[in-house]
Amino acid sequence: MKLYTASLAYAAKHSDRLQQLRLKGNMVCLYGDCSRRAMKLEHIREANVFAADNGEFIFSGCYSLYDVRSAYLPETIRILRERGIRYAFRLEDPAACGGTLDFAISDPSLSNDRYTYMVRFKDETEKDAVVPECQPYCTFHFLDPLNAYLIFNDSDPKKAVLSIHDALRINEEDIVFLSEDSEL
Repeated sequence: MKLYTASLAYAAKHSDRLQQLRLKGNMVCLYGDCSRRAMKLEHIREANVFAADNGEFIFSGCYSLYDVRSAYLPETIRILRERGIRYAFRLEDPAACGGTLDFAISDPSLSNDRYTYMVRFKDETEKDAVVPECQPYCTFHFLDPLNAYLIFNDSDPKKAVLSIHDALRINEEDIVFLSEDSEL
């Protein structure tokens, strides 16, 4: 048995290939920027292991396999708080199947259904001041001109997946990272 790992972009183009790998008794791990909830709801047929939040949280079914949040999280929250930016960071509850815990929230109306780290700016001026200040710690992925989700610069889905081989009882050499130029 192998663990085949692919991005959500790869899965969108090659879902049939991933399904064939699963039918042969392999495990398939998908990684992406979205939250546990979104990964499970949208991709449960394509994979049985998921790396949410760009690899910060890995799970299979209701089992948490990896939960290592960014070292830049406290500094980013400090900047957002000092600048009066609206944010909602609700982390996965590793003890609950799909639940979240309020971690740092200044605007409870922000939804974390799709992304864990949500930010809302009141205007372009506020956005132009904060984005460069946070650049050493995270990137902002804008859903519209003033709403974004964050991905931290120290998150790495490949590194995270390599750390879970013991939990899945898979040798590190049996972990395969798929890309567009992968041959199977």
